[in-house]
Amino acid sequence: DKDGLHFFCLHNILYAEGDGCYTTFYMIDTPPDGKSKEIVTSHNLGYYKILMSYGFAQANQSILFNLAYLQRITRSHEVLLLRAHGLIQVTPNYKDRLYESLQIDEHKQ
Repeated sequence: DKDGLHFFCLHNILYAEGDGCYTTFYMIDTPPDGKSKEIVTSHNLGYYKILMSYGFAQANQSILFNLAYLQRITRSHEVLLLRAHGLIQVTPNYKDRLYESLQIDEHKQ
């Protein structure tokens, strides 16, 4: 921003959501007003796919999430993250990669 560069600990990122040329990061630290801390960047989500090498997974075309905060995967392939406000749909294109990274055999469930 106009003041300089900001650095964030990857562990503090809950998930990132892409919207065209922008990506919004939702952080785990919550301000006093109780709302999620959000940081908007002017890069698309593809720019941040490197996060997948650091404990993140892709749920769908628009969302990368931090595996450290994965609480549950529902039978309808939605993920629930700790401290998140709702379920994130995992689309079929990304489900197999997610299950593979978690070493889950969905046929044994």
